[in-house]
Amino acid sequence: MQANAPGKLNITLAVGAPDERGYHPLHTIFQAVNVYETVSVRPASQWTVKTFAGETELQFVDPHEHLAVRAVHALFARFRLLGAASIHVHKRIPIAGGMAGGSADAAAALVATRATFGLPLGDNELLEVARSLGADVPFCLLGGTALGRRYGDKLESIPDTPTRHWVFARAHRGLSTPEVFRTFDHLVSQGRQAASLAVAAGVDTDMELAPLEPDVKRALYDTEPVSLGKIMFNDLQQAAFQLRPELAGTVQAALSEGALAAQVSGSGPTVVALAASAEEAQRIGRALQELPQVAGMLVTSGPGKGAEVGP
Repeated sequence: MQANAPGKLNITLAVGAPDERGYHPLHTIFQAVNVYETVSVRPASQWTVKTFAGETELQFVDPHEHLAVRAVHALFARFRLLGAASIHVHKRIPIAGGMAGGSADAAAALVATRATFGLPLGDNELLEVARSLGADVPFCLLGGTALGRRYGDKLESIPDTPTRHWVFARAHRGLSTPEVFRTFDHLVSQGRQAASLAVAAGVDTDMELAPLEPDVKRALYDTEPVSLGKIMFNDLQQAAFQLRPELAGTVQAALSEGALAAQVSGSGPTVVALAASAEEAQRIGRALQELPQVAGMLVTSGPGKGAEVGP
């Protein structure tokens, strides 16, 4: 069986100071976009994984660190399955671009494995397995639009939000997520940036740190996208700019071209811009493609579906 899972963007991303384990609590609004990873899983006599981006097969130093492989292993271990699996991953989400491509691989692998082996595992139980694999994996399972608390993995669906049009400008090189968070912590410690998610020492991060603010909810449901652009922000953006100053130029170029908002996507280095319409998104995308720091652009829409079995 095979399954598809979406990429994502963070419409808002508030970050708190790291806890005693070094993890940063998050309060974020996710939106899935209509760009999907496809993972197929088949019973096999030995473990194999092949990953393709277009017609090109990608190579990994340690294939078993691939999130899709870890997802399949997690279900094999949970149900004490014997044998092995052959895993094929077809990537469409830009790699190392802050769009959760690896997490989408894991989400699709979980759904495909459950279907392939007929595992008696409900959606809530599958979400628990997803949380063990990474903070973004549960949202890639859920899809749509959602409020993420704790480390982004405690989700509250925000159903039936209007279609939005997005432009993603991909950089030539990836950014290390741990390095972005370390830079964020350094900027906060120097007083050059505030951590907008205030979490007192010792507070249980399983608690609901903050609800969905009324003005944010109104913006999410407004049929006109202008109000959504006004509430977008990303606490990690300044850290990404510190590491890659050219990203600030990409954001400014998108705004100059008429984007309603533009910011770094997640921990970067992809820049995401909100457009007023599908036609505007195409026009902004063509303009950004001309920038020397932009390796490629992707025009799409959201919200997209969560992970599901399909062709």
